[in-house]
Amino acid sequence: MNIGIIGNCQSGPIWSILNSSLSTGGWSVSRCPKMAHHLVSSDSEMIDEYIRKQDILLCQLFSSSGFNDLGLTPNRLKERYSTKKIVIFPNIYSNVYHPFVVTGSLARNILNLLSLPFADYLDLINMTTWSLAAPNSFSEITNSAGAISCYLDYAMAGLINREDKCDISASSFIRTNCTETRLFYTPNHPSNHVFKHLCQEFLRIAGLDAQDLSVREKPYLDDTDIPPCRLALELLGITGGFDDITLRGSIVVPSNIQDDELLQDVLSCLDDGLFSFFDSSVQ
Repeated sequence: MNIGIIGNCQSGPIWSILNSSLSTGGWSVSRCPKMAHHLVSSDSEMIDEYIRKQDILLCQLFSSSGFNDLGLTPNRLKERYSTKKIVIFPNIYSNVYHPFVVTGSLARNILNLLSLPFADYLDLINMTTWSLAAPNSFSEITNSAGAISCYLDYAMAGLINREDKCDISASSFIRTNCTETRLFYTPNHPSNHVFKHLCQEFLRIAGLDAQDLSVREKPYLDDTDIPPCRLALELLGITGGFDDITLRGSIVVPSNIQDDELLQDVLSCLDDGLFSFFDSSVQ
């Protein structure tokens, strides 16, 4: 019996856990020959051939039009391969520890505006109005009523929205455990704890026997490790356990932008909601 997985870099840890845990039970677990962000329109035949070999498909939710053209949306997958078990899981992205870190095309666009070299991640903490208003103390925010709940609502909103279209969810797990255990190295690189949860949910939804999953101790996705933002830790009420973290990987942290026009150009690239929680909290 075959289990196939289609996804971005997050599919690698999921494959590793399921493969090592299910290999003795007669299951063969594989990944699509190309990661999702490398797929192009000419891969449609390869994708179809791969899916038809599987008994169960675990596929990540994709939002761009290119994936719709490839038929990799929940509705199209479940309609076309109706005889197979299709399980959809979300892209696990949350700013719970890194509220001002951006990545992907957004980071690249802003780095170009600032004439800075390419990096995988960009931390905009120095560009916010609240950082100028309260550089040494975040008490105005952290002491406000309901601050933790409001912050978690903010940090989980995007993931919860994606989960509406998925079979598997992780937002409740993250919300419950993020203050006790570190769950992210970057906004889009979760820890092994999150991957174990996703695999447990997959086994439950796929109707497979629950079992002790084999999860290695070494983190899967910690090549880049960004220390959590001090404000985020204070908002979450975290007082220890996150201190001995050294910045590692491809990240740029620009200094304050003195040119008002350039600052507005940078801020115009961002989602209006990115700083709204923090800005409104210090007004």
